[in-house]
Amino acid sequence: MRTARAPRGASVRCRRASLSTTTSRNMQSSSWSDHAAKYANNGNGLTLPLLLAALAHITPALDALAAQRAPQPLRILTTCGGPGVEAVLLCKHFGGKHVNILSTDNAEGMVQLARDSFEKEGLQDIAEARVLDAMKLDLPDQSYDAVLQLLGPMLLPDARASFAEATRVLTPGGVFCALTPGRMVIHDVMTSAKRGVLEKAGRGDEFQDLYSHRIMSEWGTPPKLKEQLEKCSAFAKVEAANAPAEMPVSSEAHLDEILQSLWDNPGMAFMYTSNLSEEQVAEFRAAVRKEMLKRRAESGKETWGAEMLGNVVCAWTAEK
Repeated sequence: MRTARAPRGASVRCRRASLSTTTSRNMQSSSWSDHAAKYANNGNGLTLPLLLAALAHITPALDALAAQRAPQPLRILTTCGGPGVEAVLLCKHFGGKHVNILSTDNAEGMVQLARDSFEKEGLQDIAEARVLDAMKLDLPDQSYDAVLQLLGPMLLPDARASFAEATRVLTPGGVFCALTPGRMVIHDVMTSAKRGVLEKAGRGDEFQDLYSHRIMSEWGTPPKLKEQLEKCSAFAKVEAANAPAEMPVSSEAHLDEILQSLWDNPGMAFMYTSNLSEEQVAEFRAAVRKEMLKRRAESGKETWGAEMLGNVVCAWTAEK
């Protein structure tokens, strides 16, 4: 049954659930800003394959919207946009024209990375970066045709608030697209390494499998992601799918670059090493590296593709 869109300016009801206070504190914008410089050098090792796989699912919906909105440019908003990688990819997809993109993030450091990237790529005329909170957007009602939140919902203190804001700024018939991570080889390896470090220290009872953590239990599969979006009353249709990808590992040096991108990621640090001593962190990292090299060697391939799985959902607001 199609659900009527909330009137312009009205609040959209979404059941809300927050991460723990500890999680919120560790995911604050300052953490991401503090790590922005490191992220600029290494940050895309893990995320880029997932973003590319997700955009392969999302761009047909955006192309259809662009055709409907022509000759006006398609207006796209990205929330939790980090260094603006998806914004650059979308600008290139549309050939640098017929699109206007606003990339937003709550971390000033990440927004500056996006600005630098847009300038480097010559995209300043069609892409802008701004500091905005996805859960409370300082933007007018019905001001964007599409809102993307890629690799963001599971990190927000209140993702449902961000969904409500997305529906508020979307035009009738607009689309909201989200991406969350699913099962990945690298997470399996890191989970095993974390268990080993804790058990060696006699702290095995403290171990929590990543896949039982609410970040994955609530967001880790397409049906779960779809369920979260369907709790928002403004979406008339919700579709979800897996987006399989591979993280290529072409050499030992390349693996070290990828792993450094993980060590420089505040979210990963919170999940895996926040309760470890410096010595245990070093032990954990060494165990992850050893196992990843072993798996690459066992694959017998010069470039081994470590399997990754993304969860993609597209949700449309009702037409007028």
